[in-house]
Amino acid sequence: MKKRKLIKGVICLSLVGVSAFGLNQMMKKQTDVTGKFLENMVVSAVEPDNETLAKQDYTVLVDAEHPLQRDFVPDNLVTVSYTEEKLTEVAAKQMTAMIRDLEKEGYTILPLSGYRSYDRQQTLFDRKVFELMQADKSLTKEKAEKKAIEFVELPGTSEHQTGLAMDVALRDDETDPPMEETPEGKWLIDNVYRYGFIVRYPDTGDAKKDVSYEPWHLRYVGTELAEKLQKSGVRLEEYKANILS
Repeated sequence: MKKRKLIKGVICLSLVGVSAFGLNQMMKKQTDVTGKFLENMVVSAVEPDNETLAKQDYTVLVDAEHPLQRDFVPDNLVTVSYTEEKLTEVAAKQMTAMIRDLEKEGYTILPLSGYRSYDRQQTLFDRKVFELMQADKSLTKEKAEKKAIEFVELPGTSEHQTGLAMDVALRDDETDPPMEETPEGKWLIDNVYRYGFIVRYPDTGDAKKDVSYEPWHLRYVGTELAEKLQKSGVRLEEYKANILS
């Protein structure tokens, strides 16, 4: 799992190989992105039927203790935006609605990393191991893999494989305040629950100290549960532990 002091490294990885510098340059070129971003959105999400809803567990917990199988692929993946990042249909619809409402407030966020397959996560993990070994020639592969876990989840342990998680970024990231201190970040923290999302992973003082706060990582759990977690401050991990105990 990720550490707070390594947040910037995680952001870079979440952008799937795009450097922070490169991302900033790309965003600078999109001077009218606020308007055109929404105009160019390609959204095919629709309300699923009852059978689809019954099959999908929006509260599924995925981590090192609850890994997904290599062949797990969520049903009904649809495109959220012009970036072609995907979520399952309900999460995609709600993400789209949230982005539009955020734009009405004068802000823009970019959805940058949604669904990732097991194999894609493996590629990202292996890439990080390679980078660490290149940066420090004294590292063995085993030590590099242990260190890489601080930046990248092991394949099978990432919420992105569920199709219910999306990493977002600010349109203009020239300044360097933490995302939660920006107007967009504050809006997300206060409002994502209205669309069925939670911000991962809130610091509630529970035992999972190895999981860092990532205000850019949004996880869909459904509007009812999202509101409960928002009001109580309870993590999804704690909620699942309580109902299963």
